[in-house]
Amino acid sequence: PTFRFKLGEFEIAKPRLSIIKKHVKECDILFNQSIGMIGYFASRYAFRMKKPIVGFVHSIEHIRAPLYIKRFKKISYWILKKLERGYFENCQLLLVPSQDAIDSLRTLGIKTKMIRVNLGVDIEKFSPPHSKVMAKKRIGIEPHIKVIGYVGRISREKNLNILYDAFSRIRERKDDVKLLIVGS
Repeated sequence: PTFRFKLGEFEIAKPRLSIIKKHVKECDILFNQSIGMIGYFASRYAFRMKKPIVGFVHSIEHIRAPLYIKRFKKISYWILKKLERGYFENCQLLLVPSQDAIDSLRTLGIKTKMIRVNLGVDIEKFSPPHSKVMAKKRIGIEPHIKVIGYVGRISREKNLNILYDAFSRIRERKDDVKLLIVGS
């Protein structure tokens, strides 16, 4: 369940502390991928119970969250940076998706062991079509049209407005181009 208010675009979870504590107590290792409310309390309990914590860094929250928050940007940035530093330092291992993320965390002063885990694609399921002409026809695009594509989550930190602005500039000069956005 979540609170009735939002912090920017974030819905804030109502953590059920007794349930979180019970599950952390039962686990051997805590795998956590967020410092949101549930992840924050789970990692605090794990740290107190001397359980190893493996953190998956999907994004660096103190950089991402202020994009969503209209008021109190500076204080939310500062609070999240402090929370993140404490969380990352309590982990025994951080799984990180890129060298840039590792560099950002090192700049924050995080000394925790980090392993880069490249996020991959199932190339059996997602592979180039045998025929681009047929693939375009299947989705109602004429074969001569150039397609600029984006596949991913549609959210503010993905900066799709930059993609759209760039596409608009191209579209002013060429009319045989379409922008295809796939995601939710």
